Amino acid sequence: MFGTSMAATTIYLSIVGGYLIAAYSVGKQLTKFQLFVISILFVLFSLWFSLASFALLQESNKFILTYGTGGASTIGGSAYLLLGLELTAIIVSLVFMLNTRKK
Repeated sequence: MFGTSMAATTIYLSIVGGYLIAAYSVGKQLTKFQLFVISILFVLFSLWFSLASFALLQESNKFILTYGTGGASTIGGSAYLLLGLELTAIIVSLVFMLNTRKK
């Protein structure tokens, strides 16, 4: 489960990176419709993989607490931190696209 969560996080980072590269490279040249479609797809897919990595980290935490060595797990807290960072990055990426178009 933990490995699958990291795979979801990797895909999320690829989506964000691709959106930022597109914003920087061709952001000014996009029509409003193209910007709308790309941004909606970005938000949907990045949210999907953010929530997937969060859920899988939470399940990993439950597994460790249930079947682990009996020690405390730190994965639960890191799941919330990762989710917060990923959601913040989505908002920052959208703002970056808008600022790139204004120049």
